Amino acid sequence: MRTLRFKVSGQELIRAPGCDFSNIIAGTSGYLQAAFEFGQDWDGTVQVAAFYPYF
Repeated sequence: MRTLRFKVSGQELIRAPGCDFSNIIAGTSGYLQAAFEFGQDWDGTVQVAAFYPYF
């Protein structure tokens, strides 16, 4: 399993420093997961991530 890490600050979503996004192959499934680090401005909120197929 490979984890793609992101940082969320306000409404900005960025790739976490040091996280390798190379060699991701379109059309594959079941081997990627996502992890999010939210800034303090998200404290006390409900955080939801939704993923949709690429069209």
